[in-house]
Amino acid sequence: MSAAGRIAEDYLLGEADTLQAIAEGYAAAVQTGKFANRSIKPEQARLFAAEFRTRADALYIIAPSLRQHLESGLSRASLNRGEGG
Repeated sequence: MSAAGRIAEDYLLGEADTLQAIAEGYAAAVQTGKFANRSIKPEQARLFAAEFRTRADALYIIAPSLRQHLESGLSRASLNRGEGG
């Protein structure tokens, strides 16, 4: 596994974990009825939770593919340099 692929995947998975935690926070606020920001209504919080969950899910799906893509591209670039040298 290339360092670039691993770093990119780890970064995206970290971002996904953060978004998932935010979604869980909104969902918990809806369940308990306790909002840090009193201007947010329960329906808004439900929508925010769904949005952050969707974004997190997308990153969880994209991260491994990006790693594979980077590794494949880096492997081809290495081969091309070797052939040209």
